Amino acid sequence: MAQTGSVAEDIAMLVRVTGTANSTPLVSSYVSAKNVGQLLATLMTGDMASETIDFAIYQATSSGGANAKSAKAITQVAASAAANDSKEFIIGMRADELDVDGGFSFVAVRAVTGGATGGTVTMLLQGADLRYEPAANIDNATVLQIVS
Repeated sequence: MAQTGSVAEDIAMLVRVTGTANSTPLVSSYVSAKNVGQLLATLMTGDMASETIDFAIYQATSSGGANAKSAKAITQVAASAAANDSKEFIIGMRADELDVDGGFSFVAVRAVTGGATGGTVTMLLQGADLRYEPAANIDNATVLQIVS
């Protein structure tokens, strides 16, 4: 896909969620990946308990999360609060790695820890190699302004 020359117009913010990741998975809403060629998921941790962390891009067959399964993941990050506090974890994948033949064209980000305490996290899911530019055409409704 052609680049417009401005990263703000070339990368779409598909979804963002902030909350507590613990033994109950924190999952964003599911969004369509049909207009992007690549996905970039970012997990930003806050003050975390000494528990393992799993972070993943999930795929589903509907925006409601039907048949959800992991598409790509970072798993069992070491259980060390000092090592996991205020850190970032990043997953990149091509949209053609999704199980599109099985009808999986919706994606979300998901974080879960190995214990009940966990901690506050923010997760972002962005799309690049857009089918239709600028990114504002498919940005999440929470994006209020873009300056390029």
